[in-house]
Amino acid sequence: MRRASGYHPHFDDDRVLEILKNPDAVHLSEGGRGNPIFRRGEGIVLRKGPGRARAM
Repeated sequence: MRRASGYHPHFDDDRVLEILKNPDAVHLSEGGRGNPIFRRGEGIVLRKGPGRARAM
């Protein structure tokens, strides 16, 4: 898993992968970047960059 500079998770890598593989919902952030936000329960993972959600 590649990490952006400034990466600062609030849980371990296994939880991050669980959220990315099986989210309850996926949202796009507002603004020009359109970063995908993956949510599972109360945990979220923000992916960096436009169009990433379509590539997964």
